[in-house]
Amino acid sequence: MKAAASLVAGRALSREEWRDALFAIIDAAVPMLEEEAPRSDEQRRLTVPVLDFLRDQDLLKLKLPQELGGAEGDNALQFEVYEKLAYHNAAASWCCFIYTDMLALAGSVMTDVGVAQLTQRGLPLVCGGGGRIVGKLTQVPGGYRVSGRWAYGSGLAGSDWIAVMATDGSDAAPMMCLVATRDTRSLDNWDVLGLRGSGSSDFVIEDAFVPDALAFRVGSPALRGGPNFRLGVVGLIAHTVPAVALGVARRSLDDLVAFARAKQRGYLSRQTIGDRAAFQAFVATADLRLKAARALMIENGQRLAAIAAADTDTAEIEAEARAAGTWATEQAVQVASDIIRWAGGDAIRQGSTFERALRDIHVAATHYSINNTSLEGHGQHLLGLTNVLTEA
Repeated sequence: MKAAASLVAGRALSREEWRDALFAIIDAAVPMLEEEAPRSDEQRRLTVPVLDFLRDQDLLKLKLPQELGGAEGDNALQFEVYEKLAYHNAAASWCCFIYTDMLALAGSVMTDVGVAQLTQRGLPLVCGGGGRIVGKLTQVPGGYRVSGRWAYGSGLAGSDWIAVMATDGSDAAPMMCLVATRDTRSLDNWDVLGLRGSGSSDFVIEDAFVPDALAFRVGSPALRGGPNFRLGVVGLIAHTVPAVALGVARRSLDDLVAFARAKQRGYLSRQTIGDRAAFQAFVATADLRLKAARALMIENGQRLAAIAAADTDTAEIEAEARAAGTWATEQAVQVASDIIRWAGGDAIRQGSTFERALRDIHVAATHYSINNTSLEGHGQHLLGLTNVLTEA
């Protein structure tokens, strides 16, 4: 697929031009994305056509610093892109946010030498995950030796690099090391309820060499990039999981509406599901619930960007972003669960779009960023408490 240019008439694309370009890339791939979704589910990893699509240079630029030709998309733009992609293929969207997260993080903090090594063959697919596990690090001439076992290698199969945390046992913050995927071994144990196509298996690295330029201290300040990179992990992931969950939930609800127009039920008197007043009330409520959650995430993302750009304290809005993501994902879980009840026997069969949506959303909701702690942190800010939780 031909990527859109990053420049127009010698100037960088505006935010809206980036949005239009990225949406156009997704729109053009819709038939493939929908056809490959069940195949990825069966194979428990992304299929080759989806991987080829995710290598599109403009998609990988979504969060990349502008100095490197990226869009440096704010959280609201991130949300819209991942939501749109998840509407057609949940696993593709999940892996896309992993790839763009890690590429943007590395691109913002690595030296020029490291960026050049990482991108010498174009923008790569950089797998993240790791399950927040810290491996073993040994310093050697010219770099480090890294070993360990990590979890949640989303998008590992087909990636070029994988970023893992490792430490030498000192009190210093762990190092983030970019290891060539060929030097990792997947344990192929992603036998799970949902998001099967993400291929998020555990993996092992045994004494892999990492050059100095491809390692950086966790928490290192950004060398490139604008206000969004002040936000750290919130700027990268706060709007990703809810975007996937809400995109999948919206697609499932749209599928249910189409289904309800034709599906008839009843014994003595048959009528379509859509003709039932109770169903009409459910659809209206579910629609408004998803719209409210979506509006919250976009509005929060826009305020997050504005506050970061104003160079003021972002702690309160970051806490709200984490809480908003948790609440929005909870709405998606509830809507998807209720859809199964209304779709009935057509939904419970393995492989149905309703069944896959339910599984995918429930698994998305297990991500560490979606938790009650985030709600507590937001509540503490609202109450004016001083000992505010900061952990995502």
